[in-house]
Amino acid sequence: MSTRPGSTDQARAAALERLRGYRVRADRGRGVGPEIEAFVRSLKRISAQASRASEAWETAAPDGVRATTSVVDLKGGTLIVRVRSAADRHRADRWVRGGGLGELRALARAPITQVRFELDGSAGTNRPR
Repeated sequence: MSTRPGSTDQARAAALERLRGYRVRADRGRGVGPEIEAFVRSLKRISAQASRASEAWETAAPDGVRATTSVVDLKGGTLIVRVRSAADRHRADRWVRGGGLGELRALARAPITQVRFELDGSAGTNRPR
């Protein structure tokens, strides 16, 4: 069996080219633009949910509760509300457990699963009593 010396080199080169055709190449010149746009969209959505939750608290909470509380944030479905004292926290908690949470969910159109109260002596002081 005699083969030409150049034919084996050509066969090897052809086999190598076929293998190279299956290679997965990394994307070159790929920017971070799409990732940043997705991040900004999710940030706007979360910000809108938090502002709707705050507006829902201002709308739905009774005057006595609203005057002594202030909404701080919405994190992971938990609405964080600052209250001035333990008595104010108790009053606000009674309202939330008595159906206020359902009102907040309906008005805010946000995934509020619970309300957490934080004591803060300055909460609600910027509102008239």
